[in-house]
Amino acid sequence: MLRSALTLIMLTALASPVWAQPDTHGKGSGGHGNKPPGGALFNAPMKRLAKRLDLSAEQQAKLTTVRSDYTASIAKQWAEVKRIKGKMRALWTSGDVPKKADVQALQSQMRANRMPIADKMVDAKLRAIAILTPEQRRQMASMHGGGKGKGKGKGKGSRTR
Repeated sequence: MLRSALTLIMLTALASPVWAQPDTHGKGSGGHGNKPPGGALFNAPMKRLAKRLDLSAEQQAKLTTVRSDYTASIAKQWAEVKRIKGKMRALWTSGDVPKKADVQALQSQMRANRMPIADKMVDAKLRAIAILTPEQRRQMASMHGGGKGKGKGKGKGSRTR
C-alpha cells in the first residue's frame, strides 16, 4: 500500500512539470501559436504567399479581405478558446487531482467555441480558394508538404496538450 502511494506521488510530481509547460504552439511543437486556425491561406504572411503563388494585386486584395473577415468573425470565440485553455491548464497544474466534472465542463465549453470557428474556417477557405487559379490551387496543395516534419514548427515537439 505504501509503495503504491509513493509511486503515485512520484508520478504526479514527475508529470506536473509536463502539464505546466508553456503553450509553445508553432515553436517546434507543430501547433499554431496564438494565431487562429486556418492554415497557410490565413496565417502565412501575405507577401510570402503572394510570391509563392504569384498572386496578382487584385487576388491579394481579395484574399486580404477574406482573411480579415474571417479573423473578425471568430474573434470572440477565439478569445474564449484561449481563456478556456488557460482555465484548463490551471486546473491540471493546481496540484490537486481535478474533478472529472470540471474537466468535462471545460472540454464541453471548448468544443462549443471551436465548432463555430471550424465552420467559419471552411466558409472562408472556400471563398479564398475560389480566388485562386487552378494552377495556384495546385501550388497551394504542394506547399503543405503533407506535414511530415518539413520546416520550422512541424516537428514532433511537445504533445502534452
